Amino acid sequence: MSKVPFREYDEAFFKTRPRGGLYMITSKQYDVHIADSVEWLENVLKFQNDETILDIGCGLGHTAKVLSEKYNSRVYCCDVNSYLLSEAECLCRKNSGMSFHLVEDDKNPLNFLQDNSVDKAYAYAVFIHNDTDVIVSYLSSIRRVLKKNGLVLLSYCNKKLSSGVDDNVIESDKSKIDAQIKELGFIVYKNEYNEACTEGQKYGSEEWRCLETVLILGV
Repeated sequence: MSKVPFREYDEAFFKTRPRGGLYMITSKQYDVHIADSVEWLENVLKFQNDETILDIGCGLGHTAKVLSEKYNSRVYCCDVNSYLLSEAECLCRKNSGMSFHLVEDDKNPLNFLQDNSVDKAYAYAVFIHNDTDVIVSYLSSIRRVLKKNGLVLLSYCNKKLSSGVDDNVIESDKSKIDAQIKELGFIVYKNEYNEACTEGQKYGSEEWRCLETVLILGV
């Protein structure tokens, strides 16, 4: 497991949690979650020093901060939640290699980035909260900003597997997403199902589970 140099835990994680307490975990669990996320992203995306990275749905910026510091990378962080972004900016204010951007236009969500400007991008457990049209729009924007040989990892929900998953998680149209991937000319390195759950966290009185698709795409 990667050693995370950032152990600060804050109230914002609880203040902004979705209804039902989906993300109600302890600070120790959260540290482990961030460490696991960083290690997994490293194994998949093979980060190199001095790359430009895009974190879609950055939340409080913990994962982005670790990657920025470890790889001396420029990290663009974006989210639709203005409160989370303000908290992230505060928590990461000493890191000059990070910038934070509020997404307000689903049709052009990455308008703060130039064409061919990003080496690696990720949006894991983000698009499970978006409908198909939003995901398709993001795919177009990601294709525009990725450099040649760039990589992106993302996931979305195919089917809810437990009644504990409410409207916060949205089932997407895989055929429409696959068609957009083909039309945009992405290289598909991975496109497979994965059963996602809260790994022991409880959503109300039952565990939260869904069937998701994990994608690794390149250009």
